[in-house]
Amino acid sequence: MALGRYFSPQLYTQGSESTPDFTEATGTSGAVEWSRYKNAKFKFEPSIVSELGVDDCKSYFSGQGLHVDGFVLWGQVPDVSGESGADMCVAHGICDKGKAKAKAK
Repeated sequence: MALGRYFSPQLYTQGSESTPDFTEATGTSGAVEWSRYKNAKFKFEPSIVSELGVDDCKSYFSGQGLHVDGFVLWGQVPDVSGESGADMCVAHGICDKGKAKAKAK
């Protein structure tokens, strides 16, 4: 992880979930709690099935003390927001472009 720029935990099992699966992974020493990533130097960008899970991720991980910097979509999914490309990120208030728009208001 030290050489990577982002960390993208997979928040789905089958790829058909309607909401992200926040179940903590289990390692040889027990649960790998989300809180262990709080002070990490990489960007935290969960992998989700659909952009519909972005707001759930932001809310859940905020409660864990983690900031969601972006997201990775698992596969080809319809753009339900009516936006496209990087604008989906903006629509959820994650990308720098969206932060600049918010500051201008």
